Amino acid sequence: MTAVSPQRARAKRTTRGAIEVCGGIEAVAATDGMRGKSQVGRWHSLDETDLPSIDCCAIMDTIAVAEGREPPFATFLAHEIGRVLVDPPTDAPTRASLNARMASIVTASGALQADYLDAVAVEGIAATERAEMRALVAQVQTELAAFDAALAKGAE
Repeated sequence: MTAVSPQRARAKRTTRGAIEVCGGIEAVAATDGMRGKSQVGRWHSLDETDLPSIDCCAIMDTIAVAEGREPPFATFLAHEIGRVLVDPPTDAPTRASLNARMASIVTASGALQADYLDAVAVEGIAATERAEMRALVAQVQTELAAFDAALAKGAE
């Protein structure tokens, strides 16, 4: 296989994860609107560069959401453009729900701060630590976006 860009590699990991969340190659291939087992197998294979079309991504996202999981492709695309994907609040926020969201923000940002301070106290941020911290940054951003959406929904 030829060298692929980091973005394409992330897209391939997202695709493979989405296929697994949706029940595997055979289950995805059997879903209405999909392209068949051979094509889904190529999407899943690390030796192939094929990726699903947007309509197939939407189908797998729908399945993931129905299973109670985040939509993998929508989340991937949001992260690729430096954004986060959050579910809009369904009800007006309560004091308890806002307090819970604030606690989540504090917990996630505290973990990020602790990892950062540990890393710079030693010798700097290693590649593995950088990836872990970026995941924590994404979590903090998601928690903040959810808090903002709750505030926008209305007063307690």
